[in-house]
Amino acid sequence: MKINSDWRCPKGNAAVDGTIGSWHMEGNGGDFAKKNGAALTQAEYTKLRRKALDLGALSKGISKYGTSGTFTYTRWIHIDWRS
Repeated sequence: MKINSDWRCPKGNAAVDGTIGSWHMEGNGGDFAKKNGAALTQAEYTKLRRKALDLGALSKGISKYGTSGTFTYTRWIHIDWRS
């Protein structure tokens, strides 16, 4: 795994169509992907999700597998540690 995206400044966040108030800009969010850039399988996604929950992430801070809004979450998983 690699960190695909972590902290972003407002300009960098806007450049990737990040949401206003993104957890990335607060330093509390990250996107994680395979080192080779291949899509995550459902099983890999589930394993990463479980690990994030074990580390204290809340369910609402983890992207759903598949399409959500304008993003397709198969090449990475978004995890944030919101309070």
